[in-house]
Order: sequence, then C-alpha cells, then structure tokens
Amino acid sequence: MKRIIVHFMSYCFVLIMFLTFTTSVKATDIWISSSENTSLYVMDDTISYGISPSGKWITVSVKIVKNNRVVETVTWNFSKYTTDMWRYYTNTMRAHHTTVVIPRHKIFEYMMHRIGWTYTIRDNLWYY
Repeated sequence: MKRIIVHFMSYCFVLIMFLTFTTSVKATDIWISSSENTSLYVMDDTISYGISPSGKWITVSVKIVKNNRVVETVTWNFSKYTTDMWRYYTNTMRAHHTTVVIPRHKIFEYMMHRIGWTYTIRDNLWYY
C-alpha cells in the first residue's frame, strides 16, 4: 500500500511540474497597416503556405478594424504559377476570379517576409 501511495504522489508531482512549466502558445494579431481610422491585422494563427508542382501558395485571414471594432475578417489567397506573376483572391471576391498583386501590398509583403520567401518586382508593376 505504501508503494502505491509513493507512486501516486510521484505521478502527481510530475503532473504538477509539467503543467507549471509548460509554455502556453497564443495566437497573435499582427498590425500591418492603417488609414482613415481603419487598421489591418494579420491573424498569425491562420497562416498556411506551400509549394506544389504548379507553383507556390499562401493563405491568411486578416481582420479589418475600424474605430476599434472588427468590421470584417477577410481571407486572402495568394498564388504564383511557375513563371507567372503573383495573384490573389479573397473570400469577398467573385468565385474563381484572381487579381494581380500590385507592388507595396502590405499583406503580401508581410507574408513573404514572415515565411522567408523572396520575390522580385518587375517594371514597378508586378511581383514575381
């Protein structure tokens, strides 16, 4: 019986130590831009990206905050086919419609730096 109590106490001690020293992970909203009382925040926990045989892709959700209130959450989908320029579509656009990403796009540039991917700007018009 004494052995069972000692094992139980040891188990409780290890469990308490584990719970005490475990690092908690929290999602973070990263401010990236503001104008006219509207700010954009990248939702860090929604970032996903990858490379496929046809090219690269990035997906992220962004909160639009106006006068300290969340007005809308928009999901941005960026993609680049092997030799084409970067394009995007959002959940607020017509289905299957993409638009070319224009240089100095704050969300796109933040994501590229966050992921560690490189890009070039050609003719001051296009990201490649």
